[in-house]
Amino acid sequence: MDSVGKNIHQIETYHFTFIFNTVYHIIRWTVFSIVWSVFLFTGCARQRLITKTPEITRKAPLIRVAIDENLTQGSLAFKNKYHLKCEEADYILDDTVGEFLVNFSDHTLYFKSPQRWFSFSNFDKIEFTPLSNSTFIWNDIPFHGTLIFVKDEDQIYVVNSISLPEYLKGVIPHEIPSYSEEYYQAIVSQAIAARTYATYHLSHPTSQYFDVYADTRDQIYLGVKRQAPLANKAIAESAGIILQNKNGQPLETQYHSTCGGILDLKFNIEGDPSTSYLEDLYNDQFNCMTSPLYRWVEKISTREILKNLVAMGKIPKSQANSWSERGFDVQIHIQSRSISGRVEKISIKINDESILLHQWEIRNAFRTKTGKPLPSTLFFLKKSLRYPDTLYLIGAGFGHGKGMCQWGAIGLALKQKSAIEILRFYYPGNEIKKVY
Repeated sequence: MDSVGKNIHQIETYHFTFIFNTVYHIIRWTVFSIVWSVFLFTGCARQRLITKTPEITRKAPLIRVAIDENLTQGSLAFKNKYHLKCEEADYILDDTVGEFLVNFSDHTLYFKSPQRWFSFSNFDKIEFTPLSNSTFIWNDIPFHGTLIFVKDEDQIYVVNSISLPEYLKGVIPHEIPSYSEEYYQAIVSQAIAARTYATYHLSHPTSQYFDVYADTRDQIYLGVKRQAPLANKAIAESAGIILQNKNGQPLETQYHSTCGGILDLKFNIEGDPSTSYLEDLYNDQFNCMTSPLYRWVEKISTREILKNLVAMGKIPKSQANSWSERGFDVQIHIQSRSISGRVEKISIKINDESILLHQWEIRNAFRTKTGKPLPSTLFFLKKSLRYPDTLYLIGAGFGHGKGMCQWGAIGLALKQKSAIEILRFYYPGNEIKKVY
């Protein structure tokens, strides 16, 4: 090989070596980069998990709900397997045992079905524990979770112990319309408000035997009777989020159907002594105008008022009958209103006897022929010009006007407001925080 050939060979060899070294370094750095990226990703992921605060990583709590009280008789069935542990034996109960008639008499609790028979005299509680995701049916309403019969002297409470998210699934569809995507942010707001109320009562239980009632004394809860996919989605997406006061304590959140355009703000801020009110207003439009009870008129006769007062125990029936036979004169005087305009105190004078009514009593005293209480205490009275024994009650809203107006929340959702914005509007001065 001549010198020119050697030089070309050397150049070609050097060129090949350069390419080889370059590729080698590229591969090495690529591998290093991949390994380092994986390390960073997994390391950061682990770090984020580790640094989560305990209150966020803890599980959702259980809540005890009184689904019946003062039990004398009821019906019970099991769709899936439940475990009953007794002194004499353990039992697995399902739909094969049929429906039990449950009866409490002479200090004894009886369970009788076509296939099984149990009686309990000396007990504090009887517990039916689910095996997997089982369902029991109490008085024709299906429930998940544990079923407990608690004895308190001569009284039996029927209690459903259930996880808080499952409890909310049985609350939200009965507290706010949950069928429209347009309402979704209002449904999320309701889920957070209801979770907050339940969380408050976990540390402030209604009874030593249960945390909340399953009716309007606390929150309406009907197990799995009605399933609402939007409500379930809202509960899942807002998991663990509640409202807290400035001291970090959950609020005893209140809410109602329709405020009629005006709220009692003093009930919205924890511990706030102010007596101010808040107009449920956005862009000069009342938020709850879409409610069917935004405005209403009820008609009632003085005889119906007399009948209601007897039912409330305010007047003896014999006295009412005497007045009805001889004739009577009725005078109604509104003695005080809250700053929001709601009637707080009213006096009804029948002949020479005066009866003073407050709050819920007022709504009951004006029950109409339908048997339903007056929608709210935000009303004024008007005498009929043609019929002197007839009154017209011209009013607004449905409920007590405290906390969140549910139809107002729907109105804000329709105006593209988020759940956080809705909650800050109705519960001003409080914090929204994730606690599990």
